[in-house]
Amino acid sequence: MQITEGRVSQYMDLYLEEYGKPINRVQARNELTALVCLMESVYKYCNKTKNMETLCPNCREVIDPDSFRDEVSIEEFNISGFCQNCQDLTFRNGRQQAN
Repeated sequence: MQITEGRVSQYMDLYLEEYGKPINRVQARNELTALVCLMESVYKYCNKTKNMETLCPNCREVIDPDSFRDEVSIEEFNISGFCQNCQDLTFRNGRQQAN
């Protein structure tokens, strides 16, 4: 993204609206440049990783996003990264031990 004078002016207006005090043009350009660099880095990382396969940290198998049975399984995946099979084995054994 190219940082134009128009974008710097927009940033200055937003800064004034958000913080209730003005920001000078040099500081606005520096902050805007830092934000743009951060956004570009995140964008590059997201594009790089979106095509990578997700592996279960337990069994190291590729996880099929459509393999989860229900919302609870998806939530557990977001916490532990476990595939449906490893979740079944882990929590089935946990329930058997508790009984």
